[in-house]
Amino acid sequence: MANPLSLRSKSLTLPPVQLQHINQRQPFSQVVTPGLKREEEGEGQEERNSSPALNTSNLSYFPVTRSAAYSRIPASSEEGEGELPTSSSKKHSTRLRVIRIHPIALLPAFILGIITSLYVCLQDSSSPSWSKLIFKQQQFNIKTEPVINHRDHIYLPYDYLNHTWTLNPSKDQYPILQLIHNASLAWHDKLNRQSKNIQDAVVEYQRRYQRKPPKGFLEWFNWAQENQVKLVDEFDRVNELIEPFWAIPPTVLRNRTEEAGKNEAFSTFIIKDGTVKPIGSKKDVGRTIDQLKLLEVIVPHLPDVNVTMSHHDGPSVFMDWKTKQRHLDHARAGKVLPPELIDRVEDDASLWGFVGACSPDSPMRMLANGLGQELKVQHAGPGGYIGLDHSKTMDLCQHPEWQEFHGFTAWAGPRPLPLRPIFSFAQSPGFVSDILNAPLEQFEDSTKNADQVKKWEDKLDNQRLLWRGQTTGVWFDRQTNWRKSHRVRLHRLGVASKHPYGHQLKRKLRTPALIYPSNNHSTLNDNQIQVVVVEKEYSLAQLSDRYLSASFVGDLVQCTVEDSSCETISKEIEFADPVDWQFQNNFKKTIEIKFIGLQIDDLA
Repeated sequence: MANPLSLRSKSLTLPPVQLQHINQRQPFSQVVTPGLKREEEGEGQEERNSSPALNTSNLSYFPVTRSAAYSRIPASSEEGEGELPTSSSKKHSTRLRVIRIHPIALLPAFILGIITSLYVCLQDSSSPSWSKLIFKQQQFNIKTEPVINHRDHIYLPYDYLNHTWTLNPSKDQYPILQLIHNASLAWHDKLNRQSKNIQDAVVEYQRRYQRKPPKGFLEWFNWAQENQVKLVDEFDRVNELIEPFWAIPPTVLRNRTEEAGKNEAFSTFIIKDGTVKPIGSKKDVGRTIDQLKLLEVIVPHLPDVNVTMSHHDGPSVFMDWKTKQRHLDHARAGKVLPPELIDRVEDDASLWGFVGACSPDSPMRMLANGLGQELKVQHAGPGGYIGLDHSKTMDLCQHPEWQEFHGFTAWAGPRPLPLRPIFSFAQSPGFVSDILNAPLEQFEDSTKNADQVKKWEDKLDNQRLLWRGQTTGVWFDRQTNWRKSHRVRLHRLGVASKHPYGHQLKRKLRTPALIYPSNNHSTLNDNQIQVVVVEKEYSLAQLSDRYLSASFVGDLVQCTVEDSSCETISKEIEFADPVDWQFQNNFKKTIEIKFIGLQIDDLA
């Protein structure tokens, strides 16, 4: 096993003895608002000299220093009252006498500071003013730190690597480690809050959802305790999905369920007297059988009810925002919709598709109404992208910038329909109303073919990501921006070396490295090793060949023949041959590209 303290580079390594020098990088800050966290400069520490230029035309590097410009003035000083050290060296210390100013003279500066702070805090990160602030920081090479704040995602500043990198980073120095740490704390906190008895569970349910638990809650709680269910209070997501249905009369729900079951893409489970029976054209397919086996375990505890399930990979229930709010308002008031509103939907031609599912003050709606000029699309820059809340980041109403990059949303969107109780395998946060169901074909016995799976250390391809898939996840026609959809973009990255664009497109990457003044590393001390961040330009083809093995395989599917889309795609996209199990088994890393919530990728 490789030494975890070694630098992952073919040409440069770092002996463990050098860690003390490297670990003095700027930490990854946890503050809420962007700011500069300066390291305290120890007395007697000299600034490093600028590093010599490297004789490579497309290579540049930046010294990682503990500059005095980042030093904080200590709160107290032993040098004497009224004097502060302004510089430090081994021999001398220059001092300045503090000039006393009347407090009234500071009032204008204080007021200006308050106004400026409020203005910055109120700006959205996607507004032009925020963008200009970041641009100015980069233009004048002001070092900024990536900051985890209360937004759902951040863009890392381009120069964050200069002062955050270490070979053995802590959670405070690297964003991914900090997110893992925070998630672990949140998980343990959630477990510790769970109710220990039925009385506490009832109180917690009423506190969260302002109504009594449903019939059978006691039996469910006892069953959960017997089967070691860890989360007995967490019905937030369930409540979010079923709450609009409280506004619909039971007879209407039953009629809509029966009508939906007639669709050839749906199947219905009839639960009666403690037994379950599937009906419909898909009653014998694999997904129906999987769900039937799952229901048989709990069906003795269920009341008589019909459950309709969609076999599509995507959601099936799309509501406009105004209609959904009307359902929620009645449900929270303990009322059902009056007859004249039960089947009514707000099918506004000016709010076609996904836009109509978003609230009037959402970024998606504001852009559609021409009021969101400040909400221009921002993509991850060269510094990278970190998602802090995956579910919120997936909300298209809050992040319209993602619409064109996923096949499901790369078109205007469907027309709204009345609310139907449909169980589906996919749910997109924010604008669909399906009841989420688990696709069981993703689970299998991992020990069944364990003898055929190579050990981790025997897998030879440890650098590239593997993906093979079909042209699913997007419908190829002239109304869909399929060229920007997720699978097409991945395919074109994977085959970049075969096309001119792969050699024409360039990107500069920054990675940490060390410069040794001699080949004998064992005789060097900390002060003789220069830590740098190397910047080198690569073509897209070079990066693709090194890090990716991805391509479409199989036959072309999901395209419209009438508008020549199938013919166009056949000319633009080349399909690779399928790969066998032994080829896949040689990779340590695979990437899964999904269609909203579900997409089982056949790598064969």
